[in-house]
Order: sequence, then structure tokens, then C-alpha cells
Amino acid sequence: MNKPTYPREGTKLSIILDILLRAHGQPVGVNILMIKAHATAVHSGVSDLRLKHGWDIKNQMKRVRINGVTEIHSEYWIPLDKAA
Repeated sequence: MNKPTYPREGTKLSIILDILLRAHGQPVGVNILMIKAHATAVHSGVSDLRLKHGWDIKNQMKRVRINGVTEIHSEYWIPLDKAA
């Protein structure tokens, strides 16, 4: 298996990847990624990191109740054994 590649430094993709790597395998909410990377297209960025750069990025959706309304929140993480 090929080693994952890093996107060009300073890009939104590299910022998203750095955040996920610094999380040490813990899930990071898409809202956090959007704010810190100044990116609204986090889902497509993660897709690029997976398909074009070879990163094993996991995703889960969870229901969160906010002010009496249930919302679906997405979280991403890189498993610790893949965060080389």
C-alpha cells in the first residue's frame, strides 16, 4: 500500500489534514473543520484527501439535540494506526 501524500502546504486541504492528525484518532466535527480551515466544502475536501492523497479518513454521523431540534452532525477522524 502506498504511503499517503500531503496536499500543498497552506491549502484548505492541508489545514483539514493537520487538524485531523493533531486530533490523534479522536473525531473532529465538520463544524470545527469548517471554522478552522475557513472552508465550507469540508466533505469534498475529505473526499480529495481520501481519493487523491490516499488518507484513510473515517466518518460517522450522529444525531444531536439542540434547542429541542434533532440535527445530524458529521465527524471525521484518522485512525491512529493510519496517522503515520
